[in-house]
Amino acid sequence: MRVYRLSMKQHVPHYLQHQYNLHDRGIAKNLTNSCNFSEKVLSIDHSGNCFLCTCEAWLPISVGNILDFNKLENVWQNTTAIELNEDLKNKKFSYCATNICGIKQHDQIQQNYYISINIDESCNLRCPSCRSTSININQGTKFDDKIKISKHITKLISNFNHPATINMSGNGDPFSSMVYRPIILHTVPNILHQYRIMTNGLLLKKILPKTSIFERICEFNISVDAGDKETYEKVRLGGKWEILIDNLKWLKQNTNVRISLNYVLQNENFQSLLAFENLLKELDIYGFVSKIEDWGTFSNFNQQNILDKTHPNFKKCIDICKQISFDKLIFQPELKNLIKNYS
Repeated sequence: MRVYRLSMKQHVPHYLQHQYNLHDRGIAKNLTNSCNFSEKVLSIDHSGNCFLCTCEAWLPISVGNILDFNKLENVWQNTTAIELNEDLKNKKFSYCATNICGIKQHDQIQQNYYISINIDESCNLRCPSCRSTSININQGTKFDDKIKISKHITKLISNFNHPATINMSGNGDPFSSMVYRPIILHTVPNILHQYRIMTNGLLLKKILPKTSIFERICEFNISVDAGDKETYEKVRLGGKWEILIDNLKWLKQNTNVRISLNYVLQNENFQSLLAFENLLKELDIYGFVSKIEDWGTFSNFNQQNILDKTHPNFKKCIDICKQISFDKLIFQPELKNLIKNYS
């Protein structure tokens, strides 16, 4: 067993070692819930590495680089993928962040394939929770390498004749990125595929009408992190509240699919949570609140980690959370349990 674990850990990319060490890893005890992500899920990161979870930080074992696969089906069939699948089938979850991924609360089952494309970090914002500096890759060798990956993914998806949800993007803005934009503008979607878009929402009105996949988009997840102008422009650096609201209203008027606003709870925005719920009610859309994670972007993460019980504002935050009506707001399971059990 020791040799097996060491050999699998070698497949953790160096840039994910930090996330790997953040969470308890090891054979789970008394876990009876099931997960089939290792058979149905693929996340492709900024280097083209492939992971069999919706979040690579939760299961940071790379099963190979996307450029090495001639068919998407092969991603789930190599040796590393088979070993991971066996581990999940046996409900060991040896490399999973079971404290945060949701498996402790319920089964994690994908009926259709779920392909998450996260190949470019470029964004028109520089949110401190996500990055320590601006990132906009639009020329040079690095850009050329990403375009190569982008074109290869487009080819693989075009030849993937299975029901699938294609997600873009978990690490940059797909409408701002020059790497994603060709995919969004020119892809002719397979009738078996639907798209889930993760964005900051500031370019929806400008770019979305020009895309070829608009009619195949089934869901919009929009990162907002605030319910008022002052807080928004503090935590979403480079963003303008008025532009965001204008785009959200436009989207609401021009689509009838699910729209969800995301809120990463932190010290800088916890006092805006009730205003955020009011915004959801005003727009008649849903919201999702999650704990802030340490991606190594803060010089002092503990200062922002409002849900640490030792944080000076922890009780104030919980008191605000207890005022939420939950009509339009969904909390991350771990966060919901924390609030429920706090006294």
